[in-house]
Amino acid sequence: MISRTLHRFIAILMKKRHDFFISHISSAEDIQEKILLHILKANKSTRFGKEHHFEEIRNAGDYKKKVPVRTWEDFLPYLNKEGEDKNGELVSEPVLLYEPTSGSSSPSKLVPYTSRLKHEFTAGIHTWIYDLYKNIKDIKRGTHYWSISPPAIHHTPTGRKKKAGFNEDSEYLGPLGSLMRRVFAIPSRIKKISVMKDFLYTSAYFLMRSSDLSLISVWSPDYLLRLLNFCMQNAEAIIRDIHDGTLSTGNETLRLLKSVIKPDRERSRYLDKILEEFQNHGDESVLFAFWWPNLALVSAWEDGASEAGAELLKKKLSHTRFQGKGLLATEGIISFPLTGLKAPVCAYTSHFLEFIPAGGRPEDAVCLREVETGRLYSVVMTTGGGLYRYAIGDIVRIEGRFRELPLLRFIVRDSVSDMVGEKLSEPFVREVLETACRSFSATPDFLFLAPVRNTGISNYVLFIEDKNLSFKVIKQLANLVEKNLRDNYHYDYAIRLGQLNRVKAYQISSNAAEIFTQRLSDEGMNTGSIKRMFLDKRFSWDQYFTGEYITDENNTD
Repeated sequence: MISRTLHRFIAILMKKRHDFFISHISSAEDIQEKILLHILKANKSTRFGKEHHFEEIRNAGDYKKKVPVRTWEDFLPYLNKEGEDKNGELVSEPVLLYEPTSGSSSPSKLVPYTSRLKHEFTAGIHTWIYDLYKNIKDIKRGTHYWSISPPAIHHTPTGRKKKAGFNEDSEYLGPLGSLMRRVFAIPSRIKKISVMKDFLYTSAYFLMRSSDLSLISVWSPDYLLRLLNFCMQNAEAIIRDIHDGTLSTGNETLRLLKSVIKPDRERSRYLDKILEEFQNHGDESVLFAFWWPNLALVSAWEDGASEAGAELLKKKLSHTRFQGKGLLATEGIISFPLTGLKAPVCAYTSHFLEFIPAGGRPEDAVCLREVETGRLYSVVMTTGGGLYRYAIGDIVRIEGRFRELPLLRFIVRDSVSDMVGEKLSEPFVREVLETACRSFSATPDFLFLAPVRNTGISNYVLFIEDKNLSFKVIKQLANLVEKNLRDNYHYDYAIRLGQLNRVKAYQISSNAAEIFTQRLSDEGMNTGSIKRMFLDKRFSWDQYFTGEYITDENNTD
């Protein structure tokens, strides 16, 4: 009863932003311009504002003429000096913290967060969550698991001691976040657990203990898959801990959670019974359905590189509804889902958004009303966090409209790996790897392409974990990958000029996903945001994995 009352109260508080969003769609263009002018007025005294004459800008047209489209690197000179002047470099209000980007294919960036930026996020997130409460009512009947990540060490651009990173999703919700925590299945204090194994074990413990779990919201489906696998691998120990009121982790974690670890013998007996039946029948989806019968919704990324993970997650949790996240980046919220629509809606009440036709020039940027259904666009955003006409690097496709509002589907990150001019992109490499795997009927546990920089000529390496493939087949698969990569003119030209060597294959012996996650976590990424990709621009992966290169000497089978 307490949980349901809290859910109803939270929904009431979120209703205002939802209703404004729905009722003002016909005025979306006007609201976008008001958001822009408000941001510019608030920051006209900053160094950036003075350099670009914010005080002279009267409309979106003026803005496009005076402020060029920028990439992240263009903002670094301002970020590195942020806070030295009382009026600020990019924003007039104080920077509250620096939030690390997902860094999916390259090292993460630290995005400055202000009160204004947090307000912009809540405008979209409250609308989305209220829509869930309104249309998927069963999520009010139990506890929620919202993504919580263990702490990571970050260095702010200024070198000052300032908090770096949100540790849980509720922090995006502003004051309502404290209310949301009261319906969390997992106590927020686990974010203080710094040992990854203990963090995963504790997360799995509280998930399995939650008999009334009704919603799971994570970023990466790969993270939730990892957590579910961890539940399975440690099920007997976790069930025993639930029964005894103990926690099989390090002493630091025990001290942190001592007050909330209590025996639940009824739940442990139920879990144990279902686990025994599963061991006889072996269907994980049935087991999870019995463990969490009230689970009404799972929310995670499902587009781009997350597509495969999302499909696997849907099979493992087939008894519940799945909803894709939309495009919510660290820098800002671009789209979010509404129940019943075929694609997420544009978050027009949050930031000022522009769209450059894919392959077009920055001066071709258009606003909401000008985008065309079926076309691809690169997103440009202006936010209250001090990013002005920032090309975020995400490609979206316009899937249609909800009333006059565009529906956006994320397609891919607009980035390339380019050591010597080869210009390899994620979608192209993905197609090459998937085609090669189909040719050999291979389903690797882990697979991606990454550059390795050598003292002589560099090359790309096919990193693969698959115990069912022989050295010979892996070598053949790498040869096919090389052959198909040569369809890219720039890559082929680099090979013919001798600027790059051919693709090599590296067989990972074990734990590829764990090692991959650990490296990105060490670089500052929140664990729950880490997702697999087919092309990674980081170097030296062969120094992280345990395994070996496939050479003519070991390729004898």
